[in-house]
Amino acid sequence: MSGTDAEIQQPNVVVNKELYPTEYAAWKDSVIHSLRDLGRPLNYRQTADLSWNVPLNKLPRSTG
Repeated sequence: MSGTDAEIQQPNVVVNKELYPTEYAAWKDSVIHSLRDLGRPLNYRQTADLSWNVPLNKLPRSTG
């Protein structure tokens, strides 16, 4: 099993489409690009489980 925590990056600009259309377009482009890349990884976890059955029936039996 694995998992990743990620953060969507966005520029530190005023986000007001009517007052600052150029800054808004840059912010929107940056957020869309970050979403396509699935964000910036912050934490990654991975675990694995392993089990093995000892084949005791394959060992030779003593006849004594």
